[in-house]
Amino acid sequence: MVLGWYTSNTKDTFSWKYGDVVKLARESRLGELKLIPRFQALDEDGESFDGEEFLGCLQHWATVKRKLPWKQPIEFDPRDKHHESVVVPYTVNIGATLSKWAKNLRRNRKSLLAAVAHYNEIDEKEIGAVVAEASITTDVSWYVAKASYPDLVAWLNRGLARSKGPAFELAALKAGHLTTSGSSREYHPTDSILAALDALPKKDESRVLATYALGHALVERSRFELIMPDDEFQEDVWSAEAD
Repeated sequence: MVLGWYTSNTKDTFSWKYGDVVKLARESRLGELKLIPRFQALDEDGESFDGEEFLGCLQHWATVKRKLPWKQPIEFDPRDKHHESVVVPYTVNIGATLSKWAKNLRRNRKSLLAAVAHYNEIDEKEIGAVVAEASITTDVSWYVAKASYPDLVAWLNRGLARSKGPAFELAALKAGHLTTSGSSREYHPTDSILAALDALPKKDESRVLATYALGHALVERSRFELIMPDDEFQEDVWSAEAD
């Protein structure tokens, strides 16, 4: 049994236990940070529904496809064709954001439940009685474009201010290699990158995570986007007791 949660890349070939991408984005002030909220509804037996769970998709169906009323819709990224993500600043307070969104969902409960009914093939007239409780959670995405890789490396090197040893370099990061185990791939840095990692302060977890994630993306030639799962972030929308 695997305990704990893991941050991964979009291909699920990279994983890092307890990888805090919010802290990483905040400290580096690079890349684009997004929240990907999910709406989780349960019936009176505590069973979840199998239909659409991404909040953006539910809101899009209600407001765009059905033209249902929705006070102050959540502003999802218009570039996101799947209507799933919200761009947020590095300073985001995720708990406060989820609390704000939960209030929004309570105000728009009727339209929200109509969308839940649609995606679960339940009569809209019955859905209110079927959903006993609900909560909102969110994944967190951090994306760094290739054009910003030099800036990310420069940030890594600022952690070596007192070191006279090897520095982080894109070429050296790319010179590492990957080993494959099942669907995952493990990045192995070169000796010079390992020396630079050893020179970082012991608690500089963000730079260690960024080093391995960037090296992995460079060798794999994949998109540098890390996904932090929703295990850490949850807010009740309504409960059976409250009703």
